[in-house]
Amino acid sequence: MSRRNGPAKLVDFAWWTGLTLTDTRSAIESIKGELEEEHGFLFVGKQRKKAIPQVILLPPFDEYILGYTDRSLPISVANAKQYVTKNGMFAAVVLVDGVAQGTWKSVKGESVIKWFDSQPKDLPPKEEWLRPPL
Repeated sequence: MSRRNGPAKLVDFAWWTGLTLTDTRSAIESIKGELEEEHGFLFVGKQRKKAIPQVILLPPFDEYILGYTDRSLPISVANAKQYVTKNGMFAAVVLVDGVAQGTWKSVKGESVIKWFDSQPKDLPPKEEWLRPPL
């Protein structure tokens, strides 16, 4: 199990690594003490929610969203419709604790956020948000 790619379902890990499902199960079994499971997704214990939310601004077409066969953990079905434009382009996404909460774009060097619902509470200051280089 990759300690940096996750959470993931068994089939995603097998797809990413090219391992058979049998070999994938063996690999996961070898580190099962480090893993937690929720809704079929496997988490390395340190990936669980922190007291202060982590905000990450992902670029369009990021593998965190597109690299899964089941995208229900990082983005809900309702919000997925706001993430994909009418012409099939994928927007840049705002993650809060690993879950897509909105889209963003850079306007004159500033991050302009469009929240799916309302802005989550208790976010760290924008200077602490992780964002890709532009």
